[in-house]
Amino acid sequence: MADANEIRAALAQLDTKNNDQWTGDGLPAIDAVNKLVKGSVRRAEITEAAPKFTRDNPALEVQPLAPVTPPTAAPAASQDQGGDAQGQAPGGDTQEQAGDPNAGVAAQELEPLFTDPEDGDEELSILDAELAEVEAELAEAEAAVAAAQKLVAQAQAARDKVIEAREKARPANANMLGIQAYLERQKATREQKAARAMAILDAGIDMKMLQHRSPLDQAMARKTARGTQRPNINRG
Repeated sequence: MADANEIRAALAQLDTKNNDQWTGDGLPAIDAVNKLVKGSVRRAEITEAAPKFTRDNPALEVQPLAPVTPPTAAPAASQDQGGDAQGQAPGGDTQEQAGDPNAGVAAQELEPLFTDPEDGDEELSILDAELAEVEAELAEAEAAVAAAQKLVAQAQAARDKVIEAREKARPANANMLGIQAYLERQKATREQKAARAMAILDAGIDMKMLQHRSPLDQAMARKTARGTQRPNINRG
């Protein structure tokens, strides 16, 4: 990037009779200036280096140098002024910070960028309160679930204990005893039937007069032959 002196030196080498070195408005062509300087320049830099330089006014004005003001040393802070031996200003600031009048203004301007507005603080406080309330409700619900699970586990353990005691109290031959009781009841029923039959024979009752068929067989016997016989299907 060329400085202002290099740009003015390049402008001085331009030929007012060479159309390739000028624009239609009479301004120096940027390509022509770039060929004469070490680097690339922009239109703004050319204008800043020579504001009034044109094809019709090729004279270069000498730019006055800005006066250089030497930095003034800040007076050393004495212990009577509240400073220390290393030049620290009162309140803990150094001499450089104390001597800069814009330091406090810049800090005040940047402070709102790092602090939340009042509305944001209020909304954040409300959300924090709601979060604490919801977390309390969640903790209470979790405690209730844990208590219920404990009761269920205790009930299951009590049931298993009763079942185990019941199985221990059951006789080992309980099934066999049930089978024997059933067989004995069947035997008693047969004996009762046999005793009734013998009583009928001893009384001299004609067995033909007794009805041996079931009510269903009796009803079928009263029907016609057409309704009781099976149809004869000739398969030949």
